[in-house]
Amino acid sequence: MSNKLYSLGILLISLAALLSCKPKYEKPEVSKGEIDPTRFVMIGGAHSSGYMNDALYYDGQQNSLAALISNQISLVGGNLINQPFVNSTSVGIGLTGLAQLKLGYKTDCKGATSLSPVRVSATGDGYIFSDNLYSSSTKFGNYGIPGLKLMDVATANYGQSNSFFARMASSTATSVLNDVTATNATFFTSFLGVEDVLDFAKSGGTITNLPSVNNFENAYTNVIQQLTANGAKGAIATIPDVTEMPYFTTIPWNGLTLDAA
Repeated sequence: MSNKLYSLGILLISLAALLSCKPKYEKPEVSKGEIDPTRFVMIGGAHSSGYMNDALYYDGQQNSLAALISNQISLVGGNLINQPFVNSTSVGIGLTGLAQLKLGYKTDCKGATSLSPVRVSATGDGYIFSDNLYSSSTKFGNYGIPGLKLMDVATANYGQSNSFFARMASSTATSVLNDVTATNATFFTSFLGVEDVLDFAKSGGTITNLPSVNNFENAYTNVIQQLTANGAKGAIATIPDVTEMPYFTTIPWNGLTLDAA
């Protein structure tokens, strides 16, 4: 009997010890380092805007690259950025005028039905472009604009050729770079250049408007000089390896075996 009581006592003591052991979690220290996080702005193309599933729509903007960075900067005193949101119930609209994609069932040309990307609506939401959202009192912090090329960033009247910028531009005559520098950002991120080469790569190199190395360098240098003119610091990205993007890797170039005939 005493042995049983002894064993039970050991068990209870062990359980009490286990239950009393709480993991120690030390909150990581955050530091702003050498940056001034007061006013953050990001400039870039579709990848920065929150363009997802082949369209610009609210949920995508909520998770834009600019928003994710802004959330982290807010931990060291930065203000959350203002974004040119579309309506939360909108089906969105892409560069081709179509609505966002979702995963659904689709019947192919052979009558087989399977999961596939399908449009959430027959057409995109053109109403997105009907209003100008600019406000001088609450300037935007996300200048990620679908279709924006580095070579067009300083082009005046750019809103006339890109409706995604027109809906947030300070005037019909302005350029993207002019509006970005007008924010007087103290910290910036720049992710330009992808749109300049992506169409070229998707066409198999048949499009001839690929910028030269010198023109690309000069254009990017101009952007950085203007963004740092007032002493702002920033992080810069240019072009990732586009051949590693899902567009080029999901279906291999030689994935179809052809008959000898």
